[in-house]
Amino acid sequence: MVTDVNVAEQYLDGLGASAYKNNVSIMLCMSFPNVLMHSVNHVAMTHGRGSTDSHLRHNSHGFPFDNWKGFGGESTLLWALGLWPFKDTFYSNSSSRVKNLFAEDYGGYESLPFTQALVSALSGGGFAPGGPIGDADRVLLMMSCNENGKLLKPSIPAMYIDRVWLGDISVGETSVAMTVINNDYIWRYVSIINNTEFKLSPNDVGITTSSSTNSNKYDQSDNNKYVAYFWSGNRPFQQNNEISLVPFNDDKDLLSIVSANWKEPLGTEATYVLIAPILNGNWILLGEENKFIPVSNSRIMKLTSNYTDIVLILSGKENEIINMQVRMPKSMEIIRAQCIVPSSNKSYRKKDDGEEIIISMQIKINGSVLCRKSYRGEG
Repeated sequence: MVTDVNVAEQYLDGLGASAYKNNVSIMLCMSFPNVLMHSVNHVAMTHGRGSTDSHLRHNSHGFPFDNWKGFGGESTLLWALGLWPFKDTFYSNSSSRVKNLFAEDYGGYESLPFTQALVSALSGGGFAPGGPIGDADRVLLMMSCNENGKLLKPSIPAMYIDRVWLGDISVGETSVAMTVINNDYIWRYVSIINNTEFKLSPNDVGITTSSSTNSNKYDQSDNNKYVAYFWSGNRPFQQNNEISLVPFNDDKDLLSIVSANWKEPLGTEATYVLIAPILNGNWILLGEENKFIPVSNSRIMKLTSNYTDIVLILSGKENEIINMQVRMPKSMEIIRAQCIVPSSNKSYRKKDDGEEIIISMQIKINGSVLCRKSYRGEG
């Protein structure tokens, strides 16, 4: 290293070339900025860690336990370099305890498992639950994936909104991830942590309004309208709240976000806001029930909608139950549409996704649901 200034570059080049040759992806962990910048030369370098080490609250050595702090900023750099950001591991169950007297985190526990899981899921760069064997909160973990364990990822990972960069401390750690379907419609997923009370506007998350100074090609070309709502799921606190959709298009459409403090004694779990576009025919696809990323390219391959029905081309594991939530155009009622993925000998297999099977879910204007096999992703 001290005799050849190119030795680090040569090492990374060799690593990248060998990984590419053997079809292996590389995640750069706790790398220096120059290493991250060099990753643009290698397609095999696909992920980068964007957090500090994971530690539990009240660990015996006093290590920081809030490694989601700053992640939205690190994610911004990593994504700009073409890398998926990864947050380190976490305990999924707040009742789990470290029992090894010699472990760094002895005596510690995770009081904010929902927040840790949410930040990990919105990163799109990997989901790594830890904890003692048998202690995992399966309900929480399955919010991140399908029954095969395949992650339901956003198209774009969560990154800070501009108000964070501009020093607005009221928004705390507010980041937004996005899923793009058909290259037309955008679903937005907003995690809000360690904030004081503030108003969230459409412009904050990239939706073009009359006063917007930035532009969004999707919103401009399609004149999309949106609704926003707060998360409703089996975690945190094991309760489901009724979904209330509110318009989220203009400068006057502001969501009130209450204060949430991560500090002692236990901290407050993240606030989670979901924003969905109004589709052709006045349908609103809220997406898969009880999933962090309810609308994901990992699940939904294609969608079409008109004034008579909406059709989703989905992929899943055989015998998997898929529950989609949709707001009906006329009644404005939110319904659950359910399909069960058929056995593999009755449907086409996706070659690139192993044992996944493609199905078509058609929801008609009268609320009836038709599920059928789909060949080559065609409806």
